[in-house]
Amino acid sequence: MLLSQNFFPPVFETLVIIITVNLYMVNEFQTILIAVNRFIAIYMPLYYHKLFNIKVTAVCLIGLYIERGYSSAAKLYDIFSIGCKAIWSLENFRTGFTNSTCLDAIPTGFDGLLIVILPLAFFGLTIILNLCTFAKILKFYFTHNMDSDQVESVKKNIRLFLQTVLQDSLFFIDVLFTFKLSSLSRHRVWQYISTVLVWESIHMLDG
Repeated sequence: MLLSQNFFPPVFETLVIIITVNLYMVNEFQTILIAVNRFIAIYMPLYYHKLFNIKVTAVCLIGLYIERGYSSAAKLYDIFSIGCKAIWSLENFRTGFTNSTCLDAIPTGFDGLLIVILPLAFFGLTIILNLCTFAKILKFYFTHNMDSDQVESVKKNIRLFLQTVLQDSLFFIDVLFTFKLSSLSRHRVWQYISTVLVWESIHMLDG
């Protein structure tokens, strides 16, 4: 951020911005897939192999990458076809365009409430699924006599569950700060906190 101008050519920046955002979305969709996987393993073990064998899992993941790949290609076509290029703005620490008129020509869809409601719905769904899964695991432990090693295992599982909740919430926190809370102030310090600092913290916590 100490550079006074963008280091990479605008075309390269455009490719990196659009593609990485869509890959990030794949990662978030995978958290839901993992939550569903755990839920079925616990509540429907007889159907688990049929619903989540290697082939089904591969098809789901490949489908996600194909869909996001198509989304990336379509977005890049829309941008390049009208002579626009996306860049990382050093003024407000967010994605912008080399030409300000591109903002009107290419709607981002980030202005409405849906950009926050959708990640919140994803977060809520994963919490419900993981909570149901965790509840059944705890029920199993507490309905059986436990020795000290098993008690320690329960404590470990509780910590892992809290970690899962934290990780599942990161996408919602990211979107909330980037597209809503960042608009509370145009001061450069707040823009840095609500974008760069939040993003770096999220990527660190998410491993």
